[in-house]
Amino acid sequence: MLSRKLSVRNLSRLMVGLVIGYGIFLSAACFYMFNMIQGSQNAWDAYQKANAPRVQLVNSVASSMGYNGMIHHFKNYVLRQDDPRIQKVQSAAGASLQALNALEVLIHDTEELEAISAVRQVISEYLAALETARLMASEGQSAQAIDAAVKISDAAALAGIANLTQHIQKMELAGEPTKAVYMGDLAHALGYGGMIHQFKNYVLRQDAARVAKVQAGIDTARAAIAGYRSFPLSAVEVSALADIETVIASYESGLAQATQLARQGATAQEIDRSVKVSDKPAVAGVKTLLRATAQEVSTAKQGLTDNFELLAKITFTGSIALMVAAIFAAFFAMGIMIFLIARPAQDVAQRLLMLAEGKTEVQFDHLQGRTEIGAIAQAAAVFRQNMVDSQNIQREISAVVAACAEGNFARTITVGARTGPLAEICEGVNRIGALTNAGVSQTQAALRAMSCGDLTFKMEGEFKGAFAEIQTAVNQTFQSLSGNILQIENSATRIGESTGEISQASSDLAKRTEASSATLSEISGSINSLSDAVNHSAELANQTREEIAGIQADAGTSADTVDSTIAAMHSIRESSATISKTISVIDDIAFQTNLLALNAGVEAARAGEAGQGFAVVAAEVRVLAQRSANAAKEIKELIADSEQRVKHGVTLVDQTGKALKDIAESVGTITAHIREIAASASEQSHSILSINEATSELDQVTQKNAAMFEQTTAAGMALNTETENLSEVISTFQIDRAGSSSDFAVLNRAVA
Repeated sequence: MLSRKLSVRNLSRLMVGLVIGYGIFLSAACFYMFNMIQGSQNAWDAYQKANAPRVQLVNSVASSMGYNGMIHHFKNYVLRQDDPRIQKVQSAAGASLQALNALEVLIHDTEELEAISAVRQVISEYLAALETARLMASEGQSAQAIDAAVKISDAAALAGIANLTQHIQKMELAGEPTKAVYMGDLAHALGYGGMIHQFKNYVLRQDAARVAKVQAGIDTARAAIAGYRSFPLSAVEVSALADIETVIASYESGLAQATQLARQGATAQEIDRSVKVSDKPAVAGVKTLLRATAQEVSTAKQGLTDNFELLAKITFTGSIALMVAAIFAAFFAMGIMIFLIARPAQDVAQRLLMLAEGKTEVQFDHLQGRTEIGAIAQAAAVFRQNMVDSQNIQREISAVVAACAEGNFARTITVGARTGPLAEICEGVNRIGALTNAGVSQTQAALRAMSCGDLTFKMEGEFKGAFAEIQTAVNQTFQSLSGNILQIENSATRIGESTGEISQASSDLAKRTEASSATLSEISGSINSLSDAVNHSAELANQTREEIAGIQADAGTSADTVDSTIAAMHSIRESSATISKTISVIDDIAFQTNLLALNAGVEAARAGEAGQGFAVVAAEVRVLAQRSANAAKEIKELIADSEQRVKHGVTLVDQTGKALKDIAESVGTITAHIREIAASASEQSHSILSINEATSELDQVTQKNAAMFEQTTAAGMALNTETENLSEVISTFQIDRAGSSSDFAVLNRAVA
């Protein structure tokens, strides 16, 4: 009976105690494991910081481009122009590009990728500038000229390397400096953009502002060395740092000497030879520091491996122990849960399923107790009793519903001693039956009154919901029908009166229509006479138009004859002008002949007796020439007179032609007018004919209207009879004549 006394709360407390004890055991076991894991994590952090791939790659880029790298050898080649240094520049540039490609694989940040692209672009520019410098050196140009020609802006590459370094310190090393970080700072301070870079640029360009940049690189390198010394160092590292400091001091003194030589006007080659510093100790020192850093990385890696092996053994052993303890605790808890909770809960569940199937004989008394399962059993027993009562009420409600289905709404349910929700349900069903019975009874009474023609009936009582809407609709229907019947009765009376008036008006109109028909017949005869007269006028106009057309044709022929005469006169005038020109030629020939005869007489006189016969002939020729000239003059005067007469004739003929043309145009105008008169007369004839036909049709329509008015009079009399019959039918309805008119108006406003 432990399951009836041990509550779920107490059982939960027992389980919590077991879990707490088990948790203490696990915490003790895990505490030792945590210490081991923490130590391993510290070792791993040391390894990660010392041997971070991105740090190594960034330092490799800085070393390959800076001190003893690409920029160092490039500047030395410009100063010294020794061809073996070209290979060193290319080799250092290749190492830088290789490191950048490997670094690009590890990076996904857009800003860092842009920084890598900027550094790669500057390296490509230096390789291109190297070839230019080689060609200029082969031509024997000075270092200053070569430097000016191959000058490259390093700002983008320096900013890119600084960006990569800053991102690595923030993201991978969490801002904590290590030996590797200080080695990177030292490489940057000595190399690209640092001490050696600025020093070589000062030697080449001798700009005083660059001295401060060289000194800043020296200070940064010494700061990086000081930071490196903050870690435990070996003797080899101490020696390497000393060598690097010695070379830095040499460059510092060389800077002072170079500044003095530049003031004295020395060339770049002269300054370079004077301040030349051996970089081998510093280069060797840097390599020694790199080897020492690598050795520390190897030691940290080995410690990490040992810690992880020990951690694996402890984890394996602890896992087995924890697994065994977990299995034991699980079986123990499972046994308790089955004995104290699962079995009683399963019994309650089975009995509830039986109750759900309607088996109300099931009992829960033996399961009731102080536990949660007992409380559930007690609630189930109450639910069983309610279910029994509910089944009884369902049977009674079914009987009431069956009676309602048969039309008996008076049956009710006996409430008796029932209380609570069941009593409320019974009372509610009884109220529904009573309200439904009252509403149906009133509706039956309304239908009986309507079947008897009694429209004064009204549904009485206070209804709600659907029955209230039915009451309103029925009362409004009776009021509406009463008002409509009254309206129909009034309309029937008015229709009877109007029908009599229509019949009288139709009779009068029929008489006037017969008179109009006679008048139309007289008008039709007059229009026929007018049509004959207009047709005769049209025929005369057509005859006149034909005669005028003949006259117009004759006038046209005369005009053509005048035109021919004018053309002939113009031809005569032109021929006279030609003859006049010919006579002028003859007159000129006679004048020339007279001159020749005169010359011949003069020559005959000079010849004396031998020329007397020739003189006689010349005198005769002269006489003939004179006669010809006189005859030509007379002919010319006659022709001139003929031309004047011909010109006058042409003028008269032109005036005659114009007069004939004017006559022809006037005849054409008259012809057009007569044609229009004939067309107008024809149109008038057709119009009068149409009027005559329309008058005939109007006469026929008038006669038909007279017949229709007679029919209308008969129909009005029949309609009056039907109106009397309608009044008799309406008199069978019982309506409230005093209030129907006002009620009907109110109802219409409500509906609107």
